[in-house]
Amino acid sequence: MLPQILNVLQSAVVVFDTDAMLRYYNERARNLFVIDPRAPSASQSARVVLGDFSETLLPLLGRVRSTGLAETTPIQLASDGRWFDMRVTSFISDLVLVSGTDVTARELRRATLEQSEQLLRAMLELMPTSVRVSDLAGRLEQVSDSAYAEHMPPRPTSLRQLWERDVPVELDTGKSLSYLDAPGVRALSGEMVRGLAVEVQRGGMHAPRVIETWASPTRDAQGAITGALLIDQDITERVRTERALDDPREETVALRDRVARDADLLERLVEERARERVQL
Repeated sequence: MLPQILNVLQSAVVVFDTDAMLRYYNERARNLFVIDPRAPSASQSARVVLGDFSETLLPLLGRVRSTGLAETTPIQLASDGRWFDMRVTSFISDLVLVSGTDVTARELRRATLEQSEQLLRAMLELMPTSVRVSDLAGRLEQVSDSAYAEHMPPRPTSLRQLWERDVPVELDTGKSLSYLDAPGVRALSGEMVRGLAVEVQRGGMHAPRVIETWASPTRDAQGAITGALLIDQDITERVRTERALDDPREETVALRDRVARDADLLERLVEERARERVQL
């Protein structure tokens, strides 16, 4: 009866007795473990049956038998690179059950994700901008080195703390931004913020700086918002240069207006003087 039950399981399963000899196995186990179907099960030891897994699993067999606590460990086969979750657990009548589940697809996805995260982090560190990534609660999960250096300790760890430290003021209007108007918070509500110029208190001694900020919501595969991506670029020197260039222009325009007004006045005076002479 037990072998039939084991065959229903989707994992490869072998069962050992207290002497670490094989008692039962299912059909899937014949493709994963080293089992001789022609030999009696009781003549096949765990060291032989477990094959490439034996070095890792034999200590687990003894530990589980003594503690009664199940243990699971991932193992990669050197022969073909496949990954298996190997679980060792106490079974009926002092038996120990070992199951192996192929998790290669999961491990490949995990490795791909880790590589993508490492590549993204490397790219963020190379960018001449400040990058922050928050979760849905506004906690800062990732902060680039340039962003980290923008505040003196204690550094902000959430969007709210960032807003409190920055004291942001919109450059064009001079309006102080409320917390709900902060770019990162707007992104959490699903809004995109593009190139907003804001004066903030950053750098040594919280000196005023002007940043151009972009913010976007991050989403999962189903499209649900999972957090916010915030990118800032310091444009303080650019704004100072533009203002310095604008000042002489404004003075020139004002001077031209004054000259034009003076010319009109002089012309009227000449005309009036001419009329006076004619009358004489």
